[in-house]
Amino acid sequence: MDFVNEVLHFICQQEMFIAGDKVVVAVSGGPDSMALLDVLLQLKDRLGIKLHVAHLNHRLRGTQSDADAEFVRQLASRLGLAATVEGRDVPGFIRKQGLSQEEGAREVRYQFLQEVAKGVGATKIATAHNLDDQAETVLFRLLRGAGRRGLSGIPSVRDGLFIRPLLGTSRKQIEEYLTQRGLSFRCDPSNADLSYARNKIRHQLLPLLKKNYNPDIVTTLARTAEILRDEDDFLEEQISQVHASSVKQKTNRKIILDINRLSDYHICLRRRVLRNILQQLLGKEGYPEFGQVEQLVQLAGSESGWIQIASELRAQRCGNLLIMKTGKVPPFQKRVGIPAEVEIPELNAWISTQVLKAEQFREKLPQVGSQTAFFDLDTLCGELQVRNRRPGDSFQPLGLRGHKKVKDLLIDRKVPKILRDEVLVLTDQEKIVWVIGVEINALCKLTPRTQRRLKVQFQTAERNSANEVTKDGNQK
Repeated sequence: MDFVNEVLHFICQQEMFIAGDKVVVAVSGGPDSMALLDVLLQLKDRLGIKLHVAHLNHRLRGTQSDADAEFVRQLASRLGLAATVEGRDVPGFIRKQGLSQEEGAREVRYQFLQEVAKGVGATKIATAHNLDDQAETVLFRLLRGAGRRGLSGIPSVRDGLFIRPLLGTSRKQIEEYLTQRGLSFRCDPSNADLSYARNKIRHQLLPLLKKNYNPDIVTTLARTAEILRDEDDFLEEQISQVHASSVKQKTNRKIILDINRLSDYHICLRRRVLRNILQQLLGKEGYPEFGQVEQLVQLAGSESGWIQIASELRAQRCGNLLIMKTGKVPPFQKRVGIPAEVEIPELNAWISTQVLKAEQFREKLPQVGSQTAFFDLDTLCGELQVRNRRPGDSFQPLGLRGHKKVKDLLIDRKVPKILRDEVLVLTDQEKIVWVIGVEINALCKLTPRTQRRLKVQFQTAERNSANEVTKDGNQK
């Protein structure tokens, strides 16, 4: 089977395209991307696809980077292909984000490719990763201590968007194809720089393994990655079931797990669920490290505790709950009219007020519920406001004669420390009227003499409010 047909077979096997796809082809000008573009040009009519060339000038090698960009621009013009050739300040991005050159360049490159795809209406993005890249990736991650997912290497199709048509062919095959076709390409001297770990693997470790241990090591590692990827896919199916049964509450910045449910499963599945949650909460901070996952596993197995996992990510074990949360609610203060409904975007919540008519409160009403409270309107002074709690906040809780600090009240009510920044207070011009979801001020309670009753409701888009979660894991 010749090279083009071998690539076509791999494309069909992996179901990379459907007729009508518009494909952004990432072309650096190097040998792999030149082979990729040439093969796709030969196959585009058979596959029913359209091509758009994309090249990013990383500005890492001065005039050489500019020459690469011009090479690709002229190539696309000769081939009659639409092209997007742009430059980005990758060095500046790397300095600002504190990333390695390889990590920073990759992040900017993938962002650029997605922007191009969106801009031209493309449905796929093709990159030129090959079998040797796969072997290098597996070794690179193995040396860093990756698990099954990391060792599954580079997927042939990712997110239904990124495709790697050359992933089943070796670098040697690509070089032979370029020679056969008489295709010119650009050489990036940084690929020989042994200060990069990946280049050491390519030029030192892999040749050593080929010579002394396994002459077919590249294929062996790629096959191992494929096996692990299939097993990883199966595990993900199991993980989704564990996740669904264990999660009590989930938002973009907070996840609360039922430890009793989670503990029913094998440690392999528990560890995987926790790692997936970390990945979601860490976001751009990076992929979870083994040590971070193990910290969380140990915390889940303890009776109580609190850990700082990353700069903005914390976790706390409270009774039968494991709470993981990133960031804090920023300071804010908003006026609350009567009647009114006020949005609180800082918590994805709303607070509303309503004055009850006489016929609406003939029956005895409770003073306070988890998200609804009732007040004697005539005890309130001036306009109402909702805000974060502040150091030193105090009031007279219902049932007490003296004042109590809000902080002490939250401790007494066993509100987890990790959630206390979500506890808000409703105030008038003189005092705290309601520690929302926890307790009202005794001075504002309903009495037999109450003439005007104010109903206040606090609603959140989350299934359970922060204030409803107590140390023993029960809802109030």
